[in-house]
Amino acid sequence: MGIINLLDCSLAQVYEGEKVSMKLYVLVTDVVGSSQVEDRAKLTRRMQEVAEKINTEHRSDLFADLEITRGDEMSAVFTSLSRAYEVLSALEVALYPERFRSVLIYDDLTAGLETRRSAVIDGPGFYQAHEKMSQLKKSKKTFALVSGQSELDEAAEVLVNLLQWRWNEMTKLQRRIVRLYQTEKNQQKVAEILGKSQQQISHSLIATKWELINSSEGAIRHLLELIDRRNATSPAHIDTRTAMGQS
Repeated sequence: MGIINLLDCSLAQVYEGEKVSMKLYVLVTDVVGSSQVEDRAKLTRRMQEVAEKINTEHRSDLFADLEITRGDEMSAVFTSLSRAYEVLSALEVALYPERFRSVLIYDDLTAGLETRRSAVIDGPGFYQAHEKMSQLKKSKKTFALVSGQSELDEAAEVLVNLLQWRWNEMTKLQRRIVRLYQTEKNQQKVAEILGKSQQQISHSLIATKWELINSSEGAIRHLLELIDRRNATSPAHIDTRTAMGQS
């Protein structure tokens, strides 16, 4: 039985007068400088489209779907952190040229769990996420991670911030070339897809230092998998207490 089904079974056992707490991963994102975006309706459509894509592709990792919670803010609740970088990458591609901030927090969620709605679920995980987001807005960073594995958090946080800065420094064409080459692994094929010469593709890959980008993304994925294994999200993290019992 998958972890989502197990969590559903645990929720189904909740009865009136009980509190249920789950320790899960909270993702909160917002668009940098969204008030300056001229076509806000278009931005909202892009946010909705990428949310649908992420919810479909990461169904097995989601406890509560990614959704717009207010204005330019989106949130989701994950049972697993291992593919979180793919989610950040999908947001980066879909929202370009707009930049976004994101925070990932591993903490308790204590209310609204039965709804499986990110906009409704509440608890310390969301409190800490919003506090971290406020801190991000006062800095030049675009990503923060708090999973309880401080050394791994710091390493992943540094790499994600550096990579997001590097992606934002690239031209639209450079970004597309790197992403296509990561998938196709053939310069001539990328050249044919983009209507460019193989030499242009080669020069662009060298200029963007794609090998460093590729290895850094691999390191981020490895760090997140390590964090995930250490935290081992499971039904054991569910804390059921009677409302009249422990506080």
